[in-house]
This record gives sequence, C-alpha cells and structure tokens, in this order.
Amino acid sequence: MPLAPCLVLASLPLVGPLPAQENPVDSRTEVLELDTGVVSNEGAHPETVAALYVFQEGAPWLRLSFDRVLLAGNRARGTGSFLRITSLLDGYQQLLDAKTVEEWGHTSAYFNGDLLLVELIAYPGTGPNRISLDEVTVGLLPPGVDSICGTGDDRQLSSDPRVARTLPIGCTSFLIDDDCGCFLTAGHCYSLTSVVEFNVPLSSAGGSFNHPPPSDQYSVDPSSMQTNGGLGVGNDWAYFGTFPNSTTGKTASEAQGAVFTFATPPAWNSSLNIRITGHGKDDGVNNQVQQTHVGPWLAYAPGQTVLSYQVDTQGGTSGSPVIQEENGTAIGINTHNGCTSTGGANQGTASTHDGLRAALANPTGVCKKVQPPMCSTAPVTAVRNGSGVNPICLANGTAPAIGTVWSYSVDPTVVPGGDYSVVRAQLPGPGITTSLGEILLDLSSRALFTTIRSGAAPHQHSIRIPANVELAGLQASIQAVVGVNGLLMQACNAIDFTVGCAP
Repeated sequence: MPLAPCLVLASLPLVGPLPAQENPVDSRTEVLELDTGVVSNEGAHPETVAALYVFQEGAPWLRLSFDRVLLAGNRARGTGSFLRITSLLDGYQQLLDAKTVEEWGHTSAYFNGDLLLVELIAYPGTGPNRISLDEVTVGLLPPGVDSICGTGDDRQLSSDPRVARTLPIGCTSFLIDDDCGCFLTAGHCYSLTSVVEFNVPLSSAGGSFNHPPPSDQYSVDPSSMQTNGGLGVGNDWAYFGTFPNSTTGKTASEAQGAVFTFATPPAWNSSLNIRITGHGKDDGVNNQVQQTHVGPWLAYAPGQTVLSYQVDTQGGTSGSPVIQEENGTAIGINTHNGCTSTGGANQGTASTHDGLRAALANPTGVCKKVQPPMCSTAPVTAVRNGSGVNPICLANGTAPAIGTVWSYSVDPTVVPGGDYSVVRAQLPGPGITTSLGEILLDLSSRALFTTIRSGAAPHQHSIRIPANVELAGLQASIQAVVGVNGLLMQACNAIDFTVGCAP
C-alpha cells in the first residue's frame, strides 16, 4: 500500500527580552503597466507568443506581481501555457503555469539583478492567453537589530540544508519530521511569511541580498499556517507548509533531503549546549545568509516552555531551530533576544508548548496527509528502445501512480567511469540519431520534469506525482542520458508510461 500523500491544494516591557529577531526585507514597490494583450499560438509547435521586459536600474533584486493571468491549454495533459521568467544577470529561471501561479499568489520568486525577461509560451491551437504586470518589488539595503552575547560576534557561516531564509519578513524557518516535511518559525513572523529560500548565496559587498535560483524557493500555502501570532517569551510559534517547487515539482523536504527531529528537551544540566542556525543580519557579504553558533544552555525546567541560552543571534534569526548540540535534535524555536555585551540570554519557545503540539497533531493545508485519489486507470510502464542502438540502462522501480513517489534507476557505468545521469520526461518521439545515441523523446514538447543524480552507481531517481485525479491517463516517456563528471555521453533506452491510480 503506498503512503498517503500530503495535501497540495499587547504592550512590550521596557526591559527584558524583545521579539526583535526578525529583520524585514527593505524594499520599495513600483507601479508597472505591462500587458501582453490577448495572444495565441496559431503555429505547429510550442512557441513564445509574448515577451515583456522589467527593468529597475541598479536594483539588487526584483519580485514581480501579476494583475491578470490567463493561460490556455490543459496542464495535466502537458499542453498548458506557461510563463518563463529569467534574470538576465545570472540566468536563473522560474516556470509558472495556471496552477503554480495561483500557489505563488500571482507573484514571482525573488530574482537577482535589475532586468527580467517574462515570456509567455503556448501550445498550438489551445486558445487565448494574456498576462499583465501591475507592480514590481525592488530590493534595498536592510537595517537590523543586535543580539550578541558578549563583546564579539562568534557566528560562523554554515550550510544546514534544513534551515531556510523566510521572506519578506526576514526571519528563519526550518524543516521538521512531521508527515509532510513542513516548517516551524516564530509566531511573530507569520503575517509576512510568503516565501522560503534554501541554499542562500552570500550577499553583495554592501549587504544587499542575493537570492538562490527559483528552484530553491518555495511559496507558502496560507491554508497550512497555524500560529498564536507571538504572545511573548515561551509562547511564540508558527507551523506551516509550502507548495511543491513550481520549476522542479519537488517539495522542500524532498529537494533538501533532510529534516530536523523535533523532540522534547532532555533533562537540563549545565554541561549541555545549544546551537542556533539562522539567517541573521551582519555586515557585507554575510548579511542574512546562514550562520551558526553554539553556546551554553542556561535554563529549562520540565513543564515550562521557555528555553534560555547564551548563543549569538542577530535580527533575522527569529524562527531558527533551537538545536540541542549533544543529540542534534531541535527542541524549540528561537524567538527573543536578550543578550548584551555584558551577558544576558537569548530565548525561545520549547517544543512542549501545548498550542504548538496541538497544531502539529492537527495539520492543515499541504501539511495534512490525504489518501491518494481513486480512479479506474491503472499505472503502466513499458521499455522502448527504438532501433536498439542505445544500451538498456534505465529501469523502472515503482508504479507511476497519482499521489505517490515514482522511482526509477539508471546505471551510468555503461560508459567508462560513468557517475552522472539525467532523466527527462516529455512526449514520446519517433527517434532522432545524435552523437549521444538515439533520442526517443519529442524535444519540441514541454518537459514535464527532469531529475539528475551523480556519484556511485546505481542512481536512484524519483519524482512525486501530485494527488490530482486529472493526471489519470496522462501518457508520456522518460529517457536517461549518462556521462562522467557532468558531461553527457550516452543516451539510454526510454520508458513509456501512463499515469494511473494506485490499486
């Protein structure tokens, strides 16, 4: 039986700890009046039917807002029109179709640079399309709040794949081991939490943000958000999930490959330590990129929900995991600053908080596990190898069933020293002879997904098929190409598949 998928549908005191560890992204909003008008594809192949440029001179980053989006075709059948947004600074791209543009709330990911190209790509004979842009958010240099314990900042650059930068509030969030790989952050961050970013690159020399590619950015599902809004020390939490990535189709936990075990704090003693890993403010290239520091755990008592520790943080680390250093589990959420140059403590909300535990026990939105849909179509796979010139190096694993993870494997060692493989899904093609071998996909059709692996053989690939019964009966093909150290050298066989429902 396949696993069920996750649903994709007061005054402050004058002294003491303050909930000031967020660091809102400083930006301005500019009005746009860009409109493609009504356009359609009357040709024989998919093509760009409209293109718009967005330019804000000298901007470190941009984010678009769409006033109107009309996209023709059927996305479930691979003929849906889509948007391709490209930063002309670094070439990073985001793909948005009729479903994912809604998941992103008619906004784009964050893009580096001051010039973006927006293309509308349509399939032949599928009907009218139109997009208009009404606003662009333009990045500026952000301010921040200090919360260093002692006289020096001892944080170090880090790369924990479970920890994300949260925008536009400028907080931190982290992946946990619930049923669906959702997130925790501070409650006082929730109202401006709409995008999370992983694998955040260094900032510019002046401290302005650089953003990862859209393939590392995820839109928050508002229906999944549960929070108390932040009610003080030991009482400040939020629990939420994100939609699968609009470009890769992967969930955040699938792409990152790791989550925190969210656990009850162990019995406290003075020899134990706490680590805080988050995206706090700093000078220059280290500004709100991931940094970490470990220090003494000062206080916790069973039955309480306040965690206290002497660990360096800065504005932007609200929502960071409070990690018990000796066992590696996350035991709470970092929320309040209180450290000074002469001592003090930073503080967080413990995992034992009753409201937080209740939310975790009753997830909503994409955090809620649901049963796969039922239908009469059975999933089918069949090996196809055209003229037979390609080696058989792509093998099916599980069935391509709606609401499950479909797995397939590749043997890259059909080429000497093979350690790299790419699998692409498109409509089947008649066979084209190339230097790589015979290409068995229709390269003019839209790519449904691409998976990449490297390292020792065999390579285990997988893709989550959304729990959408409209996908039942979708027919397409996957084909692998293998090589060495990122260089593609040899095409493998194809596998034709029909998406169906699990028995």
